[in-house]
Amino acid sequence: MVSTYSKGLMAMLTWPGAISAATRSPDHRKSTTDNAEVRRAGTRARDDATAHDGEAGDPASAVGQAATNTTVRTADHVIVIRILQGQTVTLPFGSTIALGERTTMLVEGGSISVEGAGACVANVPVTVNDGSTVTTLGRCRATGAVIPSNTRLLAGSYGAFTLTQYRRARVEIELINGSATTGTGPHTGQVTTPALRTATATVGAEGVTITNTEGTITVTTRRYPQLGYCNGDRSPGRVRS
Repeated sequence: MVSTYSKGLMAMLTWPGAISAATRSPDHRKSTTDNAEVRRAGTRARDDATAHDGEAGDPASAVGQAATNTTVRTADHVIVIRILQGQTVTLPFGSTIALGERTTMLVEGGSISVEGAGACVANVPVTVNDGSTVTTLGRCRATGAVIPSNTRLLAGSYGAFTLTQYRRARVEIELINGSATTGTGPHTGQVTTPALRTATATVGAEGVTITNTEGTITVTTRRYPQLGYCNGDRSPGRVRS
């Protein structure tokens, strides 16, 4: 006998879904006057960078202009870091992740809640949060029922529900509105944004480890994280207050 919950879930399905100034070190072979000029040039370069950041107004914008892991520390001690392509970072609970358009981010541990129409989320499991609408991009399961691909699901009067894998495939959905939360399962998760679309992710209680494989990712956190690359190299970054 099919439970009332399962009947309600199946009733939610509708068909089909939408789818330079470089600074130099003092040279002891040169005169004191020459070395003083080198120091003054370095000071001017730093002052110019500080003034440019002040004009930007937005810490995330200032980070986005940097070619390295330049970190902006705001007045309320929030740290904003641009994550470079190929770089991995582990973030604590409460951190936020901003994904620019045409961005692909791997979720290698922990959980996040993703918000942003058009963003595609792949993981096992995936919870569709209360009031949210998604479209399935592949077969999956919910309360034992098989949900076909290209099916629109609404977490309405029955509240949030969780999608699990069909056979061995990951759950893949596209956000129409609201948000979806990834869990920790047998697969590496992934969040992708198409052209002209962005997304925001909030880190869950378990924290999260992510890798930027393509595009622009900026994280906001209160503790400076350890940055690494896929090959194991580490980057301590630079901090500006």
